[in-house]
Amino acid sequence: MYQICEMCKKRDLQKDMTGYNEFFFCRKCEFKGMAEQALKEMEKSENIKYSEEDRKANLKSLEIMFKKQHEKIIKNYQSFENKPLNKINTNDLNKKVEKYLELYKKGYKLAVKALGLYEIIDKLDFEETKEENKKLVDTVNEFQDIKKEEIFLKQEIDFSSLSKTRINEINKICKKLEDPIIALIEFIDSYFELKNKEKENKKN
Repeated sequence: MYQICEMCKKRDLQKDMTGYNEFFFCRKCEFKGMAEQALKEMEKSENIKYSEEDRKANLKSLEIMFKKQHEKIIKNYQSFENKPLNKINTNDLNKKVEKYLELYKKGYKLAVKALGLYEIIDKLDFEETKEENKKLVDTVNEFQDIKKEEIFLKQEIDFSSLSKTRINEINKICKKLEDPIIALIEFIDSYFELKNKEKENKKN
């Protein structure tokens, strides 16, 4: 069966291409293509609008991440190819789930911190909150980096292989911590909307 590369539109055999969700990429475009699709999914799921400069930086970061992940997969396969497959997969899955929850909790802490800083800034004069402003920018940047890593990791987890009890545990933790995370994402989205409007007004 043949497929068309989503990036360069080259037609090739499916077995010689890399699949990412419903898209296919030739060997030349695979990491760039995967980075592009991952960033689009991040923008959509997190409702984030990146500037052109930030988009380029994020694409480069994701491309490097995909390359490293690919190299790691090959290395792990070569290291563990003689070990029982089911045991390796189960252990790997559990580690990914724990890492995902760790990232989610870290995102929660950063969201609470960022919202607290914003409340201070909102109540006091700019001259009194210069330090808080800097901390807020750093915290939001760290939060966005964590969310990128979290989304990327979530795509690697086969939730259908988890027990119903485990899935309920994950959902319970995420539900309990989601409010400040959602609030910060909405705050970030509003900020970018405002910046985009300012750019449009300058053009006009």
